[in-house]
This record gives sequence, C-alpha cells and structure tokens, in this order.
Amino acid sequence: MAEYIGITIGPIFDTLLLAHSPAAMWFASKMFSGLTETICRNLPSNPEVTILSPHFNNTVYKDGIGRYHDRIIIKIDSAIDIENIILKSENEMAETVTTALGLIKDSEEYKHTVEFLKQYLQIHWTTLPEDKINGSAFLNISKILDSLEQMPSPNISETNDNPFKLIFKGRKFRNDSVKNYVANAYPHLWLLDKEQEKFRDIVSIAGTKDGLKRSEYFAVVEADGDGIGNYINSIGDENVSDFSKNCFDYAQKAHDLITEFGAMTVYAGGDDLLFIAPVYRNEKTVFDLCHDIREIFKNTVANNNDSPSVSFGIAIRYEKFPLYETLNSSINALYEVKESVPGKDAMMIDFMKGSGQGIKLLIPNDEFGSFKSILSSYYAPALNTDDKNKGIHSVIYALEKNKTLFNNVIGDETLSCLMDNIFDNTAHKKFENFLSGIKKNIIDFKNSQLCDLSSALSKADSIKSFIKGLGAADDVFDSIITEIGKYNDEICLSSTTVVKERIDKAVYAATDINSLTDEDIKEISSRFFENILCRRRIMLTDTEHKGDYVKAFESILRLSKFFIEKAGK
Repeated sequence: MAEYIGITIGPIFDTLLLAHSPAAMWFASKMFSGLTETICRNLPSNPEVTILSPHFNNTVYKDGIGRYHDRIIIKIDSAIDIENIILKSENEMAETVTTALGLIKDSEEYKHTVEFLKQYLQIHWTTLPEDKINGSAFLNISKILDSLEQMPSPNISETNDNPFKLIFKGRKFRNDSVKNYVANAYPHLWLLDKEQEKFRDIVSIAGTKDGLKRSEYFAVVEADGDGIGNYINSIGDENVSDFSKNCFDYAQKAHDLITEFGAMTVYAGGDDLLFIAPVYRNEKTVFDLCHDIREIFKNTVANNNDSPSVSFGIAIRYEKFPLYETLNSSINALYEVKESVPGKDAMMIDFMKGSGQGIKLLIPNDEFGSFKSILSSYYAPALNTDDKNKGIHSVIYALEKNKTLFNNVIGDETLSCLMDNIFDNTAHKKFENFLSGIKKNIIDFKNSQLCDLSSALSKADSIKSFIKGLGAADDVFDSIITEIGKYNDEICLSSTTVVKERIDKAVYAATDINSLTDEDIKEISSRFFENILCRRRIMLTDTEHKGDYVKAFESILRLSKFFIEKAGK
C-alpha cells in the first residue's frame, strides 16, 4: 500500500532574523534550501518514490538561489529508511557550515558546531497511509506538518556560542574563508560585488545611481501565494507535481526580474519569495517590480479564474535601519494582507522614514494602475527635486484641509469637479499629471468599497426589530429598500463579501440592541455618511427624510458589521 511522507525543516525565519547583512541573510536561506535539496537528492531514485513537492529534477544549480522551500512531500510505493536519509543529509549540511566557518575537522570548535546544529535544526517528519486519507493526501499531510511546526523546541538560538551569531554578526562572515567558500561554490553569484570583491551591503543595494540622485532607502519584500490550498484541492493530487513545477519556473523567472532590477534574491522557492531591493531604479519602482512578478505568477502558476493569486508585504526603511527588523516588518505586512483583506491579492506597504515617522498603505493588485500613475508623475524628469517636494506637500495639505468635503462627496463627477476647483492655481499646472493620478486614486479607493448588497438586503427583514431599537419607522425602512433598488446596478463590485457570507451567523449571534452603549451608537452613526453613502454613490432624492434614511441605512449595515464582529469572537 502506498504511503505519503511529509518533512518540515526549520527554524528558517528565526535564523533569518539573526542576520545583520544581506550576505548573512542569503547564507541562512541557502543553508536551509540546501538541506531540502540534499534530502531530495538522497532519496532513492526509482519509480516507487515520487517527490510531489518541491519540484526536483536532480540538476545542480550554481546560481546561488535558495530555490527549495522548507517542506518535502513524497509518495512511496515501498518502504524507505527516511530516518537515515535525514541523518545523512544533516551531516552533509554540517560540513557546509563548518567549511564556511573555516573550521578544522575534529577540532573542539568543529565538534561543538556539529553538535549545536543537531540541536538547533528542527526536522520533523510524518507518514500517512493511503487508506487513512480522506480527500487530498497533499492537504492532509500539510495539516499534520502545520501542527509539527508548532511543537516547542529547545531555545538555543540566543546562546552566546551560537555559531550563526559568529557568521551573521561578527567579522567572521567577512573573512577570507567564507568569501572564498561563496566565490568557489557560486562563481556567478550576484551576492558579490565583482568590482570591489566584497559582499553587497544595504547601502550598495539602496544606493543605486539615478543620475546624481542616490536613494537612502531600501525595501525588503516578502511574497506568498494566496489560496494555494483551495487550488490544490480543486486540481487533485495527481496534478500536484505539475503545480510544483509551475511554481519552480515562476521562482526562476521572478529571480531573473529581481536581479535585473538590481535587487538581491534571498529566497525563491515554491510560491514564496524574499528579496532586498532599491526603492527606485531606472525609472521603475519596487512596486513596479512586484506588479511584474504578479504578472509572471498569473502567467506561470495561475491558468484560470479559480487559480491562486499572490500578495506582497513591502517594508521600506532607511539604509541604516536594522535589516532583521525590516524583514520582520515585511513579514507582518504580508500577514496583514492574509488576515484582513477579503480575497487577498494585494500589496501592503509599510514605510518608515529615517526620523521614525511611518505610514502603511494597502494597494489591491488590481488597482495598481492608479497608484502607479501618481508615482510616475512624481518621478517625472520635468520636475526638479525642490518642485517635487513642494508639490507633494501642497497636495497633502490641501487634501487634509478639505477632508470633510471629500468624505461627503457623492459620485465620481462631483469629486472630479471638487479636485479641479481646489487645485485651480496656475502654479498647479506643472503638477497636472500628478494631480490627475491623485484624483483617480481617490475615486478608485471610494469605488473599491462598492458591493452588491442584494444578498445582504434580502436578510434585512430578519433584523427589523433591531432597527426599531434606534427609532427608525417601518415606512422609512421600506423607503430605504426602494431607494437602494434604484441604484442596485451601480452597486456591483464586491469587496465586503464578509457581509454576504456571514450575515446569517451574525443575526443569530446578536442578542439585544439595548446592550449597545450610547458611545457605540454615537460611533456607528458618526461614521455612517463617510463609510456607507458616499462610497456607494447612493443619491437620496427625498431630502425631507434624509436623517431617517441615514439612521435606517446605518442600522442595516453598521449593526450587521457589529454583529458579525461579535459572532467572530
């Protein structure tokens, strides 16, 4: 009977967070990728052993990319000694690390390092007989690996004699033994600066020349596929190997783009990417790079409407900012997309200036065009640096000053006229393209909140009693339903799918409207006009009862959200 074996390797991210330089981060990633590769290479080469993930073709690559992720899933038709295969692979990895450190074999330092690695590495594996599987074998064993990765492990990473600290933090990583190891093992590696014969650092990555301008900021980008589990479930285990091959090809193409941009690939395995990049180079931004990577993903991995998408966590920091903290911020930014954005498929940008001031910005991938138009206009060669700075500050000041007007404007045409009236000074003419991009971005943002409310409104009758608790009469309630119906064709995009998917649960979870405090109702009501009416372009024709409309419409949608949040706790 066939069996499935799953192997998980760690702690990769804990190790990456020890790195203080791009070279150290690369070394950590390549070390774990190399261990995955070694295990795959040491598996029996016969038809009875099938590697489902990662894609492995026994080719030896010398480009230095960490192209193998931290999980291996295989199908076997006859028993293999997986424990000894893993032990042999661990020993080979230990040789790699001790060689990089320049340690003499059988010395005390050598023995200590080998012993440390045995304790430090977290390699867990499990088997699953075919007759115990319900549904996808790949997904079943992936869930088991998820649990294994949560198992507690010895906390030895912070010990003073941790050899990774010697490699990643001290001069030892910059010594001749390590540099020679990298140069000999990967002669074409982009990690090395060929002219200066030294490892690339953050300053050299961030400081890509653009005429006389040098950026003092760099970006760490973490990318990950969305909806992979659902997609694998839809294609079946028989097609997982082909999917792994597509991911492998995507990672290679993405690495080529990253290198061409002047960035440094830390990791490119499966549907995951990690790279360090300049913010701007050769009239392109790191956001353009992410958009291009997304297109490669769509063309290589995704092949139909049900295919997965890809999201990005982008952390931008001053060049002197700690690399490991920037990495952590990019991971958290990606996590925010995964956990809070319906449908995912977005960029979360976490930007912090050298002064410590910061901002976060979410850009849905499908709305990248309007965001790009603003950046392109700002970087237009016709504008000198002083004009650009004055222009951006002028726009920000005007937008902030007129925020109330923008929040209460209904309809694209009215918003466009408002923008034209605010920025009608002759001095604004040179920023015409920039302002046009700002205008389009604001309109797109408002419209991104539109949704097809028909599903939610069909449930509205079941919360009428709650509406009455805020004093809205039945005739007002019915008028609102009629009013919304007039504009149902305009309300067609869906970003707030949580209302449609969870409103049933919310209604049954709701208890008593009287449990809402005055502060609750005040907060709900104060945000109604901004968050509901103006974002849905609903024009209220009956101005006499506008206050009642607001109250009733607010009750339907805002209380639904309140109950949904309550049900989720």
